[in-house]
Amino acid sequence: MSDHASRRLAVRHERRHQVDSRLEAQRVEDRRQEARQEQGGCGSRLDEQVARHEIKWVWVKGHAGDPGNERADALANKGVDQARRGA
Repeated sequence: MSDHASRRLAVRHERRHQVDSRLEAQRVEDRRQEARQEQGGCGSRLDEQVARHEIKWVWVKGHAGDPGNERADALANKGVDQARRGA
C-alpha cells in the first residue's frame, strides 16, 4: 500500500457532538459529490466561485414567494426544458 492510498479507519471519540458533527460533514460531502455528478459539473464551478469570494449563505423556503428564489426556479425550469428539447 502506498503512502497516499485510501484506508478505512474507525475513529472512536467520547464526545457525541464531535462524532455527530463529523458524520454530518461526511453526509454533506457525499451529497455534494452526487449533486456534482447529476448536474454535470455545476457543483464544481460553484465550488470554484465559493473559493474566490466571501459568501454568506442564507436559507430561504422554496416556493414561498421569495423573488430571487422564484427567479432561480424559473431559470432552472427553462434550462431543463431546453435540455429536453436538445436546444
